[in-house]
Amino acid sequence: MQRLVVIIWLGAIAIYCMEIQPAIAQIKKIELSSQNRTDNLIAQGITRVTGIELNQTDSGLEIILKTAAGEERLVPLILPEGNDLVIDILDATLAFSIRNGVTKTNPAKGIREVKLTKIDDSSIRLTITGENQAPSAEVITSSQNLVLNVTPERVATEQTPDEEIEVIATGQAEEDGYDVDDATTATRTDTPLRDIPQSIQIVPQQVIEDQGVTRIGDALRNVSGVTPQRDRSNASDRFNIRGFDNSRTLRNGFRSGSISSNTINISPNVVEQIEVLKGPASVLYGQVEPGGVINYVTKKPLDEPFYNLEFTTGSFGFVEPAIDFTGPLTEDKKLTYRFNVSYQNGGNFRDFVDSEIISIAPVVSYDFSDATSLTFEYEYLESNQTFDDGLPIDPIVFELPRESFLGEPEDFEDITTHSFYLNLNHRFSNNIRLRSGFAAEISDTSESAFRLFDLDTESGEFGRFFSESESSSDNYAWQTDLISEFKTGSIEHQLLAGFELARSSIDDEFSSFFDFDADVPLAINIFNPEYDTPRPDPNNG
Repeated sequence: MQRLVVIIWLGAIAIYCMEIQPAIAQIKKIELSSQNRTDNLIAQGITRVTGIELNQTDSGLEIILKTAAGEERLVPLILPEGNDLVIDILDATLAFSIRNGVTKTNPAKGIREVKLTKIDDSSIRLTITGENQAPSAEVITSSQNLVLNVTPERVATEQTPDEEIEVIATGQAEEDGYDVDDATTATRTDTPLRDIPQSIQIVPQQVIEDQGVTRIGDALRNVSGVTPQRDRSNASDRFNIRGFDNSRTLRNGFRSGSISSNTINISPNVVEQIEVLKGPASVLYGQVEPGGVINYVTKKPLDEPFYNLEFTTGSFGFVEPAIDFTGPLTEDKKLTYRFNVSYQNGGNFRDFVDSEIISIAPVVSYDFSDATSLTFEYEYLESNQTFDDGLPIDPIVFELPRESFLGEPEDFEDITTHSFYLNLNHRFSNNIRLRSGFAAEISDTSESAFRLFDLDTESGEFGRFFSESESSSDNYAWQTDLISEFKTGSIEHQLLAGFELARSSIDDEFSSFFDFDADVPLAINIFNPEYDTPRPDPNNG
């Protein structure tokens, strides 16, 4: 079966979706990193700068460094250097959405560039470059944000650091990094959640880590209106959103997984955050899904070294070692990488059921300039596990121990997936930027199992049939967006125009064998199960 979909949008229109994998209890972690993580720094009183706003004034330029409500006030240290006015801010860091810094070119007459960068985990730098000499800056009193009134072509006679001002906070600063200010799922633009009329909930990386999630679908328990649905063999995750089944799932905005089962396998170790858009607004993805869509955003390279090693262990022999390495590959930090590897192996509370999952996910990003970047991402995911058809809903079955297994110990389902993503970002000016991406996903599934179909409640004999199948699912997609930001008076606008070309196909080879009039029956007694039933040849049945 093949399907070709072409989607064209203008305004704020977008795409479509997919889904996931395994679980456990009792978790221990060992974590090593080359530096303190941003979330821990916030807990130590580090203020997050969530955005920068530039407004032209009669005298020059007004610069606003935005911070979250209740956090400590920013204290600037101002010093001119040649044509630059360098403003260092201690006890501050950049929020995730602008972690790579912000650069604005020619924002006002006499000012050539404004650049916000991260010095280290506890300090940032704002550099304002004049055309002929360093501008001057005056700090304007503000209850929350840092506001600077910048005047070009004037050299300040003396610049001294502002004195620290005692701030009495009426709220409590964020300590755990659970607050996420923006998402791309609804509008395909970096729009603050408060400005989006749709209902969007985000599960950030900090929640995934703090809850010790070993199966990514478990993280969605944090989202209201989302309930898990049982998938065959429990090999992947499906969800019901607001009472509607078959809700679409995305990976970095691209459709992923099988078009027939609408499921996706992905390692929790590669996920940065999960965005859930609820309601029929998911028409933006070319599919009228009344429930909503789920978008898995994967981890990207960082320009500062970070090394994380984890080892998780739990009941039923569960073990999961994992690594997450990232940092620059060149001194100028233009070439960066991220490398995630994880391995899961463990049993289950049900007899004979176990699984083994391997994930290898390298990412490389290169900045050709401040305006152009290219990112390549790949994941190899292999899942080998016992095929478990579960227990049927029948009163007599409720008398069985919960660990009862009515298949055969050698039943299996193996899934291998190769995922490729290539993304190009280019900024033509401060107001116009281009985003183009290509995704390819190739997945192969093989299955061999005894499956249940009829129960004799008097004898306890459960009829079974034997099935074997081989299937492959391919997804290809190309997306291109042109985004423009402009103003009409005091009103800010974002205009998005783009298209998506997608092709999905699935090929199945399925065979089954029933034991009607067979010499070797395939049935199993639920109260006295005997295993090692000979596996028939379906082609000769």
